[in-house]
Amino acid sequence: MVHIWLCGAAFVAGLVFCGLLSSLFELLTGRRVRFQSPFIVRRRVLRSLAVMLCVGPVVFLREALASHRQRLIGHGALAGAAFTSGLWVTATGVVVIEAVLAVGRI
Repeated sequence: MVHIWLCGAAFVAGLVFCGLLSSLFELLTGRRVRFQSPFIVRRRVLRSLAVMLCVGPVVFLREALASHRQRLIGHGALAGAAFTSGLWVTATGVVVIEAVLAVGRI
């Protein structure tokens, strides 16, 4: 039962982190975060990778929902995208929690 609570905490931490960072990038740039320029730049691969690792789940799910509204993908693909985004958010939450605990030990 403890594992379910830990997974839930990681999911919530990742969801909050990804959502806040996505909103922050949108406020700073005045554009929606997307899988294209200015958020992904070939000359700055590491920066682009770091940005997309943090805000990728939000962008991925938003693009999947837009594609579903336009009837480009079906319900199964949308469910797969939601599941993948949920796993991605949970993994991000684990990293965020570990980072906070590591900073707390210093």
